[in-house]
Amino acid sequence: PRILTVSFTPTLVDDSVAVALTATSLDVAVPTGLKLGNIVLLFIASEDADAHTFASADFTLLGSQVTNGNLRTRVGWKRFAGETGNYTITTGAVTVDEICAIVAGFKNIDPDLTLEGTATSNDNTSPYSTPAVLPTYNNSMIIGAYFRTDNVATTEPTGWTALSSAGTNMLIKAAYKSLTTPASTTGDFTAASDPTSGTLWALSLIPTQIAF
Repeated sequence: PRILTVSFTPTLVDDSVAVALTATSLDVAVPTGLKLGNIVLLFIASEDADAHTFASADFTLLGSQVTNGNLRTRVGWKRFAGETGNYTITTGAVTVDEICAIVAGFKNIDPDLTLEGTATSNDNTSPYSTPAVLPTYNNSMIIGAYFRTDNVATTEPTGWTALSSAGTNMLIKAAYKSLTTPASTTGDFTAASDPTSGTLWALSLIPTQIAF
């Protein structure tokens, strides 16, 4: 018999942001409207020259990056399990100048495969181009984020949809784009002036696949 596979495009459910100055921890609200099994992504950054590691026990770390000794970024993910309230991010007891985060929840993500193509690069000259990600599946979603050591207004890549931004004296700007068919994809964030340090992340969310 012929087998037909249908993909359901990943969709943003909700996001939330938080920022703290001169802090050792940060609470960011669990996005609303999530259902069991939805995927939650975490983008966190701090600006401080003191060595520290920041993380949340709720999330699986995808990777971390230190740029010029003063911009520290991490990306993580988890499956929503019905939690309420806040996710707590800690710095390992080191007081940092600033810590900020975006938490974003998505539905229609494959329950087994989840994501692919995590990549990172450094860039402090506009346009800030995300690393290329080549998804394997139709209807995948590309997520890109730019972290910078100032809060200059930054525009998401053309044709992408922005998430909420986070930061006071620094900035996390994130956006996403859905692809009908797999293609190597980059996106250019832009701004009128450049930061001292900038870091880019990119990954691909794998859509739910149902075979008939």
